[in-house]
Amino acid sequence: MLAMKRLLAFCIALLTTAALAQSPVDSLVAAERAFAKRSHDTNVRDAFLAYFADDGIVFNPGPTNAKALYANSAPIPSPSPLTLDWAPAYAEVSQSGQLGFTTGPYVRTDNVKKAVTAQGTFFSVWEKQAKGDWKVLLDCGVPTSNAVNLQSVSVTTGTPSTFHAKAGGDMQAEMMEITTAEKALSLGTTEARMKVYDEALAPNAFVVQDGLKQLTDVASRKKHVDEMKLVEKWYLRGGTISNTHDLAYVYGTYEAHAMKDPTGKAQLGPFARIWKRDAQGKWRIVVDNTQPH
Repeated sequence: MLAMKRLLAFCIALLTTAALAQSPVDSLVAAERAFAKRSHDTNVRDAFLAYFADDGIVFNPGPTNAKALYANSAPIPSPSPLTLDWAPAYAEVSQSGQLGFTTGPYVRTDNVKKAVTAQGTFFSVWEKQAKGDWKVLLDCGVPTSNAVNLQSVSVTTGTPSTFHAKAGGDMQAEMMEITTAEKALSLGTTEARMKVYDEALAPNAFVVQDGLKQLTDVASRKKHVDEMKLVEKWYLRGGTISNTHDLAYVYGTYEAHAMKDPTGKAQLGPFARIWKRDAQGKWRIVVDNTQPH
């Protein structure tokens, strides 16, 4: 009887440990939700200072160190006159669980007027720290036409690349491969650039434009590629690759002319992309956050 009790206790302990253990992508989603809760319960400034990496980037309007920006901003009174809420709708991590990204809707509320004053889609890149906690490396938001009921948002999690790079690969050389691919998107005629861009887009890639959209068919893909024709050049400003060499992110600014009018004033805007190896080891764009108008 004693042996049976010990066996039962051991089984319960194993089940409890398994229940408590989180997959890397689940832990990332939990970090995003905790970040959002911190923002709601306190304010944007304090939440961003707590959850951003020391070298984390936001756009203001160009790439700006987030901690420096918020540390130098005025303290926000309590209760906060504005509330920024958001919810992850999609998340994915690298094979090692060291690098990941999240995206989903956000809503900003004026607490004095009790009215929504802005809504959009956020896109964040995260890195797991040595102590096991996640910190934001990059964050950018895009306005959308309509607000989303955050309570109705459910999260979808992607799967890591099935391609495994050789151990001991040169990370700098592989990042240079992505840098070269990025530069190719801005070379040649519009037709040549769009051919390169279309070939770089992964099947079912996500785009962050007026909400998170997935290019699930020929029509949606063509519509997106046609919109990208407005972009004349992307200027790469930074990025990094995962330690398993299967996932990477880049960010920078783009230049476009409205309605392709070369005589008009060039429009500048921010962009961010996620590159991921496909099953054959080729780098493909799986998320693109560029909004030319």
